[in-house]
Amino acid sequence: IKAGDVIVGAGGKQFEKDTRTELADAIDAAETDAGKGHLKLMLDGGKSVTLQLKVLGSYSATAPYRCAKTDAIITQTADYIVKSKKYGRGGMNIGLLGLLATGEDKYIEVVKKVIHSAAWAKPNVKFDLTKNNKVWYLAYTTILLSEYYLLTGDKYVLPAIEANAIAAAKGRDGGGMWGHTTAGTEQNDNKGTLHGRLPGYAQMNCTSTPMYLGLILADKSGVRDPEIQAAIKQLHTFYSSFVGRGALPYGVHNPFSKAYDDNGKGASLALAFAAGGDKKGTAFFSRMAVAANKGLERGHTGHFFNQLWTGLGANMSGPEASVAFFKETRWLQTLNRRWDGNFTYDCCSYKNGIYTYRGMSDAGAHLVNYCLGRAKLHITGKGADKSIWLKGKAVDDTIALASLDISGMSNKELFAAFGHEMPQVRGGALWTLRSKNHSYLPQINKMIKNGTPEERRSAVGYFGYKC
Repeated sequence: IKAGDVIVGAGGKQFEKDTRTELADAIDAAETDAGKGHLKLMLDGGKSVTLQLKVLGSYSATAPYRCAKTDAIITQTADYIVKSKKYGRGGMNIGLLGLLATGEDKYIEVVKKVIHSAAWAKPNVKFDLTKNNKVWYLAYTTILLSEYYLLTGDKYVLPAIEANAIAAAKGRDGGGMWGHTTAGTEQNDNKGTLHGRLPGYAQMNCTSTPMYLGLILADKSGVRDPEIQAAIKQLHTFYSSFVGRGALPYGVHNPFSKAYDDNGKGASLALAFAAGGDKKGTAFFSRMAVAANKGLERGHTGHFFNQLWTGLGANMSGPEASVAFFKETRWLQTLNRRWDGNFTYDCCSYKNGIYTYRGMSDAGAHLVNYCLGRAKLHITGKGADKSIWLKGKAVDDTIALASLDISGMSNKELFAAFGHEMPQVRGGALWTLRSKNHSYLPQINKMIKNGTPEERRSAVGYFGYKC
């Protein structure tokens, strides 16, 4: 096959509905024992070509749990990361996090060697609090080192965990959050005080939620400091206010009530709530992640963090929810998977093919998700609370929210949806009902007086904008 060839079919038949999912299905079928690795592509003009792929076996009905093909992909991806030494950009060593998630001694030993030789993990590492420190690196380094310690018990990393966590906690702003960087005591007119003004345009959830998770994992590692405890409390107070109200926006804005997640922010928050023991928060944002199975390619400046966090967040709703989520989204993982064990990242480019999240270890992001069935890390389900797991019909209903057609509901169904746990469903039902020429004021008033909190909120909203 050559550059410029037009592929019109795969697996012996022409594309019919969705080119990408059908191509992914053909690749997965070719990789089975029966397929013998033969991928037949149909080309424009009546030509065809058969490519030889590796035989990896079939996905089990419980993939990524108890699945031989998943294990084969884990091995070749982990081997690629070890061989290439491409662990991730700067201090965001997501490739190392992926190796840890395998739980295999040979890969954990590689992580240990890297950590023991890295300047960012030295026991004497220090941060200059007078300046703005990069929160991206503080967050992901704290997560990695804490997960490493909690898995191995290697006390070598405790000083570095403490240094990262305290620097972040002291560098939070007055609202308890971060932007791209911390609030330096001598920067931005902070005049030597902690928790002053952040540089630039202030708080961001895409850095604050993983930093929140990192602080909780540091606390689990035994790192104790009043600033860390205060930061965790402040963050929990803020993020709890979004539970039941919608997805996390870009910064300190109103809850986003149309999409179920945006670039994995809510999913990473589900993990932070889980690590901190907040059942209600974990359940809400984990179910939001499950419902976001059709939205993995959305996100500010790219969807890299969707690929990393959303599947992990969905997994907090239990194995059945994780299996269902994987079935809906594995086509994207298949198309991103390369022949050599690495993964591509398909996204918007700015100039000359340079991506926003270049160098971020796509292999590591996918590897962590393939390792969910092993549950070796807190972010992959270690110590998960089984009492909030979804099962049976509840799993099917939550997965189906991604394709729910609210406009086709009857008036009775719309009223019933006023009490739905998801604000996206409630809001859609409310606006759809209001667009009709009728009067349901008696029912609305009754719901305001006697309904559940969700029904009352929806009923009050009926009288809102443009009513």
